[in-house]
Amino acid sequence: MSRLLALERALERALRDGRAGSLLDVGCGDGAIARWIDSLAICRSIIGIDPDKESIDEARRLTDSRRVSYRIRSTETMEFPTRRFDVVLMSYVLHHMDDPTAGMCRVAQVLRPGGRLIVREPVADGLSPPQMAARELHHLKARIDRLRGITHNETLACDAIRRVAECAGYHIVTGQIVYGSDGDAPGYPDPCERDATDRAIEFALSYGGPGLGEAIERMRERVVETIRCDGVEDQPEMLLVATLRAHAERPDDPVERYGHERRDQDQRR
Repeated sequence: MSRLLALERALERALRDGRAGSLLDVGCGDGAIARWIDSLAICRSIIGIDPDKESIDEARRLTDSRRVSYRIRSTETMEFPTRRFDVVLMSYVLHHMDDPTAGMCRVAQVLRPGGRLIVREPVADGLSPPQMAARELHHLKARIDRLRGITHNETLACDAIRRVAECAGYHIVTGQIVYGSDGDAPGYPDPCERDATDRAIEFALSYGGPGLGEAIERMRERVVETIRCDGVEDQPEMLLVATLRAHAERPDDPVERYGHERRDQDQRR
């Protein structure tokens, strides 16, 4: 089973396990997940938000459904009524936030009582060598993005994702790891798909362009060597489902941080 198919099945189960009439897709990008959810005919209303105007324009162009709409918004600028949604989906969003805990607190304000938060994130631990190579490639991209002023952090460990949700006042219902195979552990493809390896190396060598400094070029070299030695395979993902704890406090300035250190550290490399 491919990782995408395994993820779709896990996400569909999470959506069907409870009320899902209205759904907010945070960080919707071009609307691919919103359109897929709409095709399941589970939700009567889906709103996708993303701060990037080009992504929202593309989502609107590609979507032909009265149940789905899009807005140029972030969690800081949502402006939805409180208790508006049955489900909030955050897909690959946490590691793009300056403060994931604060973001989850803001999301809590728009969840209805008994509503569910569904978080999809790649994980940084429990990886095979090819998956570790993919993690290092992601970390290279994140570091270059930060140099360009884009909020992009390194991949979170499983426990860190759980801690962020708990600190924001959620009770974790499930935290499934999706590997995209029929087994219970990550696979070790042998040999790794050559096209995927070549594409990953090309991406590592070209992303961000030249002139980013010696530290970035050394990091590129390490990542490329790792990919050449081990191949590359997508990181597994956590699909976390959570509900708000009764009478949970939602702090305005949460102090819990998200479990990886950003190698500030960037300066020491």
